Amino acid sequence: MLGRPYAIAGEVVKGRQLGRDIGFPTCNLALNRRNIPLHGVYVCDTQISLPDGRQLSVSGIANIGYRPTVDDSGEAILEVHLLDFDQDVYGAWMSVIFRHRVRSEQKFSSLDELTQQIGKDTQQARAWLANH
Repeated sequence: MLGRPYAIAGEVVKGRQLGRDIGFPTCNLALNRRNIPLHGVYVCDTQISLPDGRQLSVSGIANIGYRPTVDDSGEAILEVHLLDFDQDVYGAWMSVIFRHRVRSEQKFSSLDELTQQIGKDTQQARAWLANH
C-alpha cells in the first residue's frame, strides 16, 4: 500500500539490558507515534547514524509491542537485535525498515522459553535474509 517497506526512526536509548543478559542484546527505540505496524516480530534492516558521523547498515530482528513476558507497564517499545553486530550504539539515530513479519507477539511462561523462541526467530530471520 505504501509502495515501500514501513520504517520507524528514533534515538537508541538504554533499556533494562535484559536482552544482553539472555544473549540477545537489543537497541531500544521509544515509540512516540500512533501509526505503528501490527505488534510482533519482524525481520528488519537498519540504517544507523553514529554520533561520530559514521553510517552503518545492519540487518536484524525486531520486536514491536508490549513485551508481555518481561514487562507489565503497557508501554509499547521497539527492540532490535542486530545480527552479527556488537558495538555500543546508545545515542545513535536508527532507522528500522520492516521487511518481513515473522510472528505475533506472545507471552511466554518463562524467560528460558522466551530465549529459546528468540533463537528460533533469529534463525528464521537469517534464512529469510539469505533468500531475499
